[in-house]
Amino acid sequence: MCTESQVIMLEKTCKGTCEDKGAKVGNCHSKDFTEMSADELKERVKSLRMKAMEMATKLHDLAEEKLPDGWREIPEIAEQAYIAHRDYFEWKAKLDELKKSK
Repeated sequence: MCTESQVIMLEKTCKGTCEDKGAKVGNCHSKDFTEMSADELKERVKSLRMKAMEMATKLHDLAEEKLPDGWREIPEIAEQAYIAHRDYFEWKAKLDELKKSK
């Protein structure tokens, strides 16, 4: 199991100890959503939403303040924003599914 310090934030993968090299930060070795209480799932979604908004702001700031000179940063920041939003919407769908089942 990877610790938080072993997770490489920018690459969204574990540092060689995780068999799943595509493991997402926040999902890597965490509880499966079926093992989470509704409150834990809500907190996870809230945290992922905040991360997605942070990355959207970072992408916006790049466009507004650093372009055209900072053009080399586009792929990295865009990938981070994409992954943050993908994670948020995946976990939000799980929360919505849980709400419907009750």
